[in-house]
Amino acid sequence: MKRRTKIFCQPPSVYNITCNLCNGEVEWSEYEHEVWCWRCLKDVPGNPGIFGGPIPLEACEIMGICLDKIDLATGERLKIKTKGEKVVWEK
Repeated sequence: MKRRTKIFCQPPSVYNITCNLCNGEVEWSEYEHEVWCWRCLKDVPGNPGIFGGPIPLEACEIMGICLDKIDLATGERLKIKTKGEKVVWEK
């Protein structure tokens, strides 16, 4: 598995991500596309939460959901931006 280089700045629970095995609370895993389940004591893909469908960015902002990321190597916050139909994260 590939190690994660960035994480969202809020915990998985904010995005309604839970363990796909036990539906328990999770934390970001050190591996991409995985979360760590404290109940199962292992990395799992997790349930997609809000990432399972279209994400209305303006609605997320109103609800206090931040989609910015943290670069783990530098600790810098990467802000989410839209460029046309693409979504990118920049300093």
